[in-house]
Amino acid sequence: MTPTMPWVVIALALPAAAVAVVVGGAGAAGAVLVVGGLVGGASALLVRAESPGVARRGSRDATQFLGMLIIAAIVVRLVVAVALRESGMNAVVGGDEGTFEANGKVFAAWLDGRLPFAFQDRFAGSTQVGYFVFLGVIFHAIGVLPYVPILVNCVLGALCAIPAYHLAATVGGRSAGRVAAVFVSFFPSLILWSCLMVRDAPTFLLVLVCALVGERLLRRPRLRQVIVLALCLAVLATLRTYIFLLLGGAIVLGFVVSGIRRPGRAFVVASVSALVMVLLVRAGLGFELLSDLNLERVDEQRRLNALVGSSAIDVSGFDLSSPAGALAYLPVGLAYFLFSPFPWQLGGRQIMAAPDMLLWYAAMPFVVIGAIAALRRSRAVATVPLIAAGAITVLYALVEGNVGIIVRHRAQVLVLLLPYAAVGFTRLRAAGARRRKREAALVARVRRPRRMGSA
Repeated sequence: MTPTMPWVVIALALPAAAVAVVVGGAGAAGAVLVVGGLVGGASALLVRAESPGVARRGSRDATQFLGMLIIAAIVVRLVVAVALRESGMNAVVGGDEGTFEANGKVFAAWLDGRLPFAFQDRFAGSTQVGYFVFLGVIFHAIGVLPYVPILVNCVLGALCAIPAYHLAATVGGRSAGRVAAVFVSFFPSLILWSCLMVRDAPTFLLVLVCALVGERLLRRPRLRQVIVLALCLAVLATLRTYIFLLLGGAIVLGFVVSGIRRPGRAFVVASVSALVMVLLVRAGLGFELLSDLNLERVDEQRRLNALVGSSAIDVSGFDLSSPAGALAYLPVGLAYFLFSPFPWQLGGRQIMAAPDMLLWYAAMPFVVIGAIAALRRSRAVATVPLIAAGAITVLYALVEGNVGIIVRHRAQVLVLLLPYAAVGFTRLRAAGARRRKREAALVARVRRPRRMGSA
């Protein structure tokens, strides 16, 4: 990125900002203010990183690519966010927005001194109030301007390109890293859930960062990485407690499984990670979920999910309250979680999931190829993200009873699997290029004697 790039970005952004303010009023003005600060700061950092002597050539190229990709991803998300909100479709696809906004207002009123409690009775004692606090702080500081937290979500969703790039580049090279960053930046469901006033975008980013820090801990343990991992897990616990528990457990298990060649390092890292998880739980993060974690609760949750909307999954013949029943249902749950909505289910609002479904179907073979290649090349790098993706998949396969909810929750697994789809895609593309090169060389050798004979 050249030093003039920030001015180019500003010149392109100013007309769009003016239009946004005219159309959206005060809410859009707040969004423009936040975006301007974020993009300006990012541009300054990118220019500094691109200055001569600051970084190696490969690092400079990656920084430039990721910088421009992130800006493009933010713009796409903003366009989708405005389209959804101005058309009213945000209420159709993101029904949770009302819950988050209402609880954000409650927290803001508590900060203002207008209410004696910070959260509604339903969430009293719960650790999953992080997004309420986030919204409440914004509403307290600048007023109830929905476009501002939506904008922050757009930025957080776009930033997922950075950890996705590094996860794929570690095992597949810079080319795989770039493909992974593009996949995560523009996959339909990842765009959609980053454009609403819901907690999915920060969850995506935290899951990716935890997986990346986890694999780096095994390669080269550092106290700083342990602190970053603990902070990310703690914040994740305030957003989605069960993802925090699954991801933390998967990280510990991944360290143990991948430590065959270096058992001493794996034991130390796994022990430290387990200690971090215990301390976080003892601090109250996720304790209420652990105390109520059993198969009866899983079965109840699945049945409740099946009561929501017209896209319920009819699995009335299964009882998940016993281990045998859960195992019997698991293949069915996995099929629904990984493949639904099926083509014959694409009616009504489900048609909106068609692009995501088709792309996911196309990506699945590449995920398998990339995961196998990553495990063969570096088990220590690939184990943690893959075990985390597997653990989250199994949980959702057991508890989900509604296709619409599946489309949303599957995105939390996609952010971990798409980097491996990128690895598989680039490996096949490279193999195809090598094959064409060999065929061209063979054709050249066959034709050369003919030319010499004719001469």
